[in-house]
Amino acid sequence: MLDDLRALVEFAHAGSIAGAADRLFRTPSAITRQVQRLEAALGAELLDRSVKPPRLNSLGARVLEQARDLLQRTEKVKPRLRPFSRTSSRLTVWRSFKAPQATWTVTGKV
Repeated sequence: MLDDLRALVEFAHAGSIAGAADRLFRTPSAITRQVQRLEAALGAELLDRSVKPPRLNSLGARVLEQARDLLQRTEKVKPRLRPFSRTSSRLTVWRSFKAPQATWTVTGKV
């Protein structure tokens, strides 16, 4: 659902489905599906599709405020959760030329 909320935020920022797709490196149809999935989950339409290009309706604008807040809070909590993660995305690879043969060393968790 966070990804769907992010699509809504980018739609509002860009002003169009195509603009949101460009910003998120997705296709316009993928953004459309995400917004539709969000609408289905909430049980209400968030876009006024009677105009071209579609725009947020009044409920969509209220959901947008909450989506922005939720995404900001999520970003703030991520660093606090990292120490408890089962995996680490940090990987260090270095090559030593001082040994008789060049050697590669890999450290960290993946």
